[in-house]
Amino acid sequence: MRDKISGIAVVITANKTGGVLQFAVQMREVFAKLYEQAVLFLPSDCTMKGKHIRHFARHNSLVPFDPYYKKLAECIAACNPKMVFACESRLMISRMAVFLAKQSPCYLCVHDVRPHPSYRNAAVFWKNTVIQFFSQRAWRACTGIVLLSRKSLGEFQKYYPQHADKCGLIPLGAHVPDVKAKEPRELQGRKKYLLFFGRIEKYKGISILLDAYQKIEKNRPQLVIAGEGIVPEDDKMAMEKSGALLINRYIQDSEMAALFQNCSCVVLPYTEASQSGVLSMAYYFGKPVIVSNLPGLREFVVHNKTGYIFRSREELKDALVRMSEKSCDMAEAVRCYYGEHMSWEKNVTAWLSSCGENR
Repeated sequence: MRDKISGIAVVITANKTGGVLQFAVQMREVFAKLYEQAVLFLPSDCTMKGKHIRHFARHNSLVPFDPYYKKLAECIAACNPKMVFACESRLMISRMAVFLAKQSPCYLCVHDVRPHPSYRNAAVFWKNTVIQFFSQRAWRACTGIVLLSRKSLGEFQKYYPQHADKCGLIPLGAHVPDVKAKEPRELQGRKKYLLFFGRIEKYKGISILLDAYQKIEKNRPQLVIAGEGIVPEDDKMAMEKSGALLINRYIQDSEMAALFQNCSCVVLPYTEASQSGVLSMAYYFGKPVIVSNLPGLREFVVHNKTGYIFRSREELKDALVRMSEKSCDMAEAVRCYYGEHMSWEKNVTAWLSSCGENR
């Protein structure tokens, strides 16, 4: 049994729901295996509780010298942490980290180096500019910066070379909630379907997927699209015409588990990606994937072994047909890949070693 690292590891997020919250819970669990103690700081309006959880009030302010952020940093520093892992570097966490980094080793995780296309509009441009300003301050102050894919790591070092020597890599694994699977009512017992899962956004390429799916003329497999978000009317019409099943609402953790357990493969037709928690979830459940030819996706796929990488809509159509027949043959390769490349404990241990925090 490996000796645990002496001291306390603190994990913090300002998110009360969603993927980043799940990521924070997962990181706390990993650090609990590696350190003597691991504490998770969550917003007070998050319903999650436990003896290892501390709560704080969320507070986003653009006031230059708002004392709240210093007080939060002092609260965390009072735990005397060996290290602090901040699960995102958005406004609140960035402002707090500037103070905390003066007292404890502090690492900031960056999920998306550049905003996704759906966030690029005039209404939020000023907000992103302000966030970027505070993020830059936090990156200068912190001990290290964590990226979740080689694509993101290279992109960050390209855009922010002044911080390149602080960067480290933890390949994104699966955030698997500890729940009993419960089939969504809309599935009605369907099995072995192609699955698109996640919040519906323009850059995720649902229109591309539906276009390819409709072109399958014989033995069209079932397609399930599950996630909340605004679905364009043209896409709704395409789903009705092709027989695709839409579950357009928030998906509970128990329902998510059932969706992955019962599908044959997971499709990620994204037009942009830094990395994908959906892909790692698919691998965790032993499901192969079909992904677009993007660096943030293809680096995690062994073509023809753990999934298919497509470069055109015609290749996507062919992959959808082939996968409905070959998905079971890929399951063992998928599980092996996950164990070798996406093990949280293995990857976090390697990262800790690289930054000298494993003593």
